[in-house]
Amino acid sequence: MKRGRLIQAQQGVILIFCLIFLLVLSMMGMTGMQSAVLQERMAGNLVSHASAFHAAAAALTEAQEWLATQPLRPLPSTDGSSGVWWRDNPDPVGANAVPWWEEVDCLNSAWWQRYAREASDFQLLANGPHWLIEEFGVFTDSASDDEQVVSYRITARGTGHADSVPVLLQTIVVKTYPDE
Repeated sequence: MKRGRLIQAQQGVILIFCLIFLLVLSMMGMTGMQSAVLQERMAGNLVSHASAFHAAAAALTEAQEWLATQPLRPLPSTDGSSGVWWRDNPDPVGANAVPWWEEVDCLNSAWWQRYAREASDFQLLANGPHWLIEEFGVFTDSASDDEQVVSYRITARGTGHADSVPVLLQTIVVKTYPDE
């Protein structure tokens, strides 16, 4: 008789134990899902950043090739219409010490679409990469008075699959032209 009462008293304890165990397993599953979603977002951002980097690198290469094909020195302008800007002329706020490419006005894609040249081979991206060339200075070659040595800064901006992941790349190019 005692044995029958003991079995009846323990039946509810197993149910409570199973419910607590199920709750712990559910919480572990939810944590695992949150971790998987976070890792998927991180992987997507990495892909978008890599795409933006490659687009900016391609735009930088295109600008270097454009500069290399110029037989005569392109004269810089204040609006970049000749393909080359005066040094630091794209800066909307020239009075501060912030470089123009870090200015708030220059960070968005609308500024780049208005003032820079678009790279030609990127129709797949929502916002194609752009490049901008600035002339740093002109020097006369001391060994030969009939040549000019010109230094340029090329800045390229690429975006990934979303415009929220921009990448800026810069390089300095030195080119020799015949003296005009």
